[in-house]
Amino acid sequence: MSWIKRDIAGPIPAGLGSLASTAGTMAGALTPLLATASAAVAAAQSFFNPTTNPYAGIANSLLTQAQALSTDLFSTGVYYLSVNGDNVAGVTRHDQFGIPLLTPRQAITAAISSFDDLGDTQRPQFSNNATVCALGLLGTVPSPGQFTSLLNGLNAVLSIPDLNNLSLTIGRRSQPAQPQAVPPNWISFRLNSIPQLASSQTAINNSITTAEGYLLTANNALTQLHNVITAKQNQINQLQTQINQLATDLKAFTGLYTLNVPPSIGGNALIKAALVDCPLELSNNQYTFLILFVGGGPSLTAVDMLRQMVL
Repeated sequence: MSWIKRDIAGPIPAGLGSLASTAGTMAGALTPLLATASAAVAAAQSFFNPTTNPYAGIANSLLTQAQALSTDLFSTGVYYLSVNGDNVAGVTRHDQFGIPLLTPRQAITAAISSFDDLGDTQRPQFSNNATVCALGLLGTVPSPGQFTSLLNGLNAVLSIPDLNNLSLTIGRRSQPAQPQAVPPNWISFRLNSIPQLASSQTAINNSITTAEGYLLTANNALTQLHNVITAKQNQINQLQTQINQLATDLKAFTGLYTLNVPPSIGGNALIKAALVDCPLELSNNQYTFLILFVGGGPSLTAVDMLRQMVL
């Protein structure tokens, strides 16, 4: 096991393809019912029957799947390590923008050392007989612009808060200095920020609402039923679109080194050995980040599921 360069995909729960098919069938069946107003009335009588409501059926299927996924994936915390130039002790070199420079060798060495950091009480502490698994992602490029693009690309597929913050920090540091304003400074100010004017605005809006209410005439019952059913059909169509997008439009991200450690016996020693990569450590790239998810014991299932979803 070692680092390899490969695509990663967004983590998508299994089974959404069949649900998308179900949603499409339901939406297709409802469409002809809206052809005429009389059909809409007839449809309304059965549509809201709890035993035949197709929207409820789809929602229940999603609920069952989501509950099972939540139990396995989110019921326990996992071990997570983030390594970048801003948080590695002893990194003293910076570029012209003040961005700390970090090579793949330094990142990997820091990750391996973190398993033996006695001061870090949150670190994994698995014996050699323990079953563990891991998912690692390492990005390394030669320039700050490419580094920002790399981070943004990864965040589009697997958004991780500290990597997003790193991307924003690198972006700010690599921008030319902006001229500083000299007080007093202009700001955007809304007049309803003044309490007395805000009260006046509320009174005016209430008057407008009341006047509009007197102008409205009630639609006949047939039109109302048609609108209700049309709204329900739109909900189902939107659900179908969302499911299809999740199930088929998996965004893949290229240019990332991945570490894939399936459940294996070996504990910390196994993962530390897998992190070592002689060819990658020879890289001269100066802009690098590394993240590592480790699972063992109660967290084994969660990390293993994430590993299978992403790789």
